[in-house]
Amino acid sequence: MTSPYLIVLDAADRHRLTRWVWAGSTPQKLVLRALIVLLAADGASNAAIADALGICVDTARKWRARFHDKGIDGLADAPRSGRPPIYTPADRATV
Repeated sequence: MTSPYLIVLDAADRHRLTRWVWAGSTPQKLVLRALIVLLAADGASNAAIADALGICVDTARKWRARFHDKGIDGLADAPRSGRPPIYTPADRATV
């Protein structure tokens, strides 16, 4: 089954994602996401991507869709909710 999210990369985006994959300092979660997008741009199905990378098909589907909707910036982690800060910026400046 083909994905409704066709990934087309321009040369700059492909170069940037490839640099992420080959750089030793890139967090591994970003490397995986970049590989998913690169394989999708080469025409691989979500199932083929999942098999090649040893991940779940849903993971490939999620990052393909997120890249399609938000571009490279969408590959970063989304903000998460958490406990509000205890100290205000004014309190921190005082300390």
